[in-house]
Amino acid sequence: MDTNGINIGITIGLSTKQPSIWINGISMNAIFLADALMQSNKNYNVYLLNTSSVRIKLNDPDVKIPWDTNKYPIYEYHEMAEKTDLLIQLSTSFPKKSNDEFKGLNINKLPKKIVGYKCGNNYVIEMQRALYCSMEDDPKYVAAWSGNTDDIWFVPQQEYHNKHYYDVFENVNSKPVPFVWNSIFLDEFEKDYNEQLNSTVYYEHTDKKRIVCFEPNNDVLKYNMIPTLITELAYRKRKDNVDNYVVCSGKTIGIKQSYITHVTKLDIFKDGLLKVDGRWPMPKYLSENTDIVVSHQWDNPLNYAYLDAIYFDYPLIHNAYMVQDAGYYYEDFNIPEGSKQLINAIDNHSNNIDEYKSKSSLVLSRYTASKNKGIIETYDKLIENLWNKDKHKLSYKYDWKTNLYK
Repeated sequence: MDTNGINIGITIGLSTKQPSIWINGISMNAIFLADALMQSNKNYNVYLLNTSSVRIKLNDPDVKIPWDTNKYPIYEYHEMAEKTDLLIQLSTSFPKKSNDEFKGLNINKLPKKIVGYKCGNNYVIEMQRALYCSMEDDPKYVAAWSGNTDDIWFVPQQEYHNKHYYDVFENVNSKPVPFVWNSIFLDEFEKDYNEQLNSTVYYEHTDKKRIVCFEPNNDVLKYNMIPTLITELAYRKRKDNVDNYVVCSGKTIGIKQSYITHVTKLDIFKDGLLKVDGRWPMPKYLSENTDIVVSHQWDNPLNYAYLDAIYFDYPLIHNAYMVQDAGYYYEDFNIPEGSKQLINAIDNHSNNIDEYKSKSSLVLSRYTASKNKGIIETYDKLIENLWNKDKHKLSYKYDWKTNLYK
């Protein structure tokens, strides 16, 4: 069946009247995917669908959408469901009953299809809920499993934990898909910041470094302790070059005794350099409070935060193997090696900035649909295969070096 010109709706949930694009990566992911699909020569009609259970009405004059709705239109789900041919459940997912109802709305010749597009580490998130969710909160939890979906796509960094987890629960052969990133919001922020403050978001040399960890500290996968210890080791050798170390998204964890007991033993705490702060839009914090970013992840080796940091030329000390050809890479939990890379950045980053930019540009290009045309071609084939099973023989073996299938 011909997929030219089909209507594609991507779910997004508006929970406040003035949502921030920076609150988490899920809204960005929806828009970046929409942008990539809009570049296809298949002439898809792509739009976002608000599915918020809070029922934030788009026609409410107090609702302020933080993106260009002429370029990336958004509608209420119920207004466009009947016309939608492919429903990509990205920011929100539906139970089987709702999916059945959606498919029953079919008024077009093309049978409706549903794809669950998974951006988070569902296995770990749901494991932690099962293990640690309070009895009071437990009845409020509803599992994200849908039923009557035609395929499950997931961002490639989640394959290790989730591939077979999805297969069993959704009874499909779930697939990693090319990761999509875009600089549109970073460029808008930089333009506004430059006009308002006559300043730049991009890295600028300083002798004393403000070191920042942006890990969200929501789960075991992205937690600040390894960056903290990397900074501690580097500080012991470069005390004159470190101004402070800040744990962003750290105010909640920073008051827990189990955390305090550990960090109070460190020199960066004893010398008054370790600080905790809230969650901030990353480009704002980079521009005003950061010289070096130190990161650590556990089996989650790709993240918008890494790409945003290198886009603005900041030294990124990280262990994300899918972007090991950018930034300052160390393996796994190797704190001494991470410390060596941090010292390398302290001593040499400003002198090697041109080489750093060149490597960063190559990495960013492989996740940018306008520069890596294979991204769009792959999604076109995945979409065609929904209606024409196995028309395109794809390996579904993700290659991090190309952001495509092998």
